[in-house]
Amino acid sequence: GAKQSEAVADGLNAVPVVRFDGADDSFNLANVMNAPTPATAGEMFVVLKAAIRDAGGNLRHNGPWDFGNSIYTGSQHYNNYYPWAGDGIVYEDFGSTTRYTTGVPAVPLDQFNLFNASSTAGSWVSRFNGALHFSSSTNTVGWINTPHLGGSVGGANGSWYLAGDIAEVLVFDRVLTKAENAAVGSYLNAKYALHIPGYDLLAADPDGDADGDGLTNRQEVEVYGTNPQTADTDGDG
Repeated sequence: GAKQSEAVADGLNAVPVVRFDGADDSFNLANVMNAPTPATAGEMFVVLKAAIRDAGGNLRHNGPWDFGNSIYTGSQHYNNYYPWAGDGIVYEDFGSTTRYTTGVPAVPLDQFNLFNASSTAGSWVSRFNGALHFSSSTNTVGWINTPHLGGSVGGANGSWYLAGDIAEVLVFDRVLTKAENAAVGSYLNAKYALHIPGYDLLAADPDGDADGDGLTNRQEVEVYGTNPQTADTDGDG
């Protein structure tokens, strides 16, 4: 019904998900990142997929959530998009006063992915499936007072809603260490059988060296935050 998301019992590998219709579904969330005092940093993990075309086959705008405080003018904030239909780019402001143009993801958004974003003073990072997607070294932390899930609501371009499924959302009031980030990614990968290669490799052969660059798979994922399947992304020569 109107403004009513749907619980789907077997939405992702026998695990429930919440389905949003893209018309008017969204959750109003508690303002926990601002109260009682604003968090100075934060990190989120979301397992989701988005319908990037409408019933007529046309590309659609997906507004996934509101967490950041990127001001367009006055009290209006920028909308987030996952993605914007016109260019396929993910626009995101999680925990920031800036909405970042993060680029076109290398993964299909109409399949389940693990999206991860972190925000702290001087650093904003987004990842898909554990792999770096975008980063900025000029970040200022900021949180919206009216957070939403399933929609980017009341923004400069109005309200846009997510057509798609969200399996899980985790939000922390700090940026995790690389080892903690890898642990969360591994947990979500295993729980939802996402088969993300880096996390599968970490689980199956943590002490191996898949790319032959002198560091174990565990060291690359948990210590350096690099790709254990691509040689020398750790910069060791």
